[in-house]
Amino acid sequence: MAPQLYGWQHILYLAITITLMTALWITIKKCARSERAVRFAVKLTALALLAMILWNRWSICYYRDGFAFFLPQSFCGFSSLALALSVLLLPKDSAVLHCVTYVSILGGTVTMFYPDFIGQNESFLYPMTISGMLHHTVAVFLGVSLIMTGYLVPRLKKWVYLPLGLCVYIAYGMLLITALGYSDAMQLYTPLIEGTVLTWYFTGFLFCLLHFGFLFVWERLKRRSREPEKAGSATM
Repeated sequence: MAPQLYGWQHILYLAITITLMTALWITIKKCARSERAVRFAVKLTALALLAMILWNRWSICYYRDGFAFFLPQSFCGFSSLALALSVLLLPKDSAVLHCVTYVSILGGTVTMFYPDFIGQNESFLYPMTISGMLHHTVAVFLGVSLIMTGYLVPRLKKWVYLPLGLCVYIAYGMLLITALGYSDAMQLYTPLIEGTVLTWYFTGFLFCLLHFGFLFVWERLKRRSREPEKAGSATM
């Protein structure tokens, strides 16, 4: 019987990966105190993510699409590739990271809990299935790690990088369709979840609003956490 959403295999996968991610986040928080240690941890994770997305693309091409369609055509696939390469090649807190990190966290989390491809084969370890689950999971882990370690610092003034970056996603999708013969890319023709109103433009608009709200609340909380420190230093 093929794996099912929230069947025992899916639940077991979530239990193992969430436990492992939590343990690794605690370890990084406790052990990666220096700039060098943080850089080593995030770049090692980026290498793992690059390996996972390349494995996923190879599996999809080998078992289904053919190698003429090797470039990722989904938001999550493109985000995983861009996130890995950005961490490996660009400086910390780069403009690119202020887009692909948030897309990776959102898309990866949604897919971890709603992997609509989970039943494509009778085995959960089918390469297209397990590599898809893993690259989404590692993308979430890396994205959260970047924020947690300060490698990426959320800032309201950098909110615009997300909508600008999403425009690049759409232009990339159009290129795949018009120049490389993809039937669809970046969900330009179909909703993100079949049978829903979650088109790329509707979802993108909501995501940008939520992202703005997240950054606004984040900065307010950061400002409040610094106020007691300032008050304490002023009384000394």
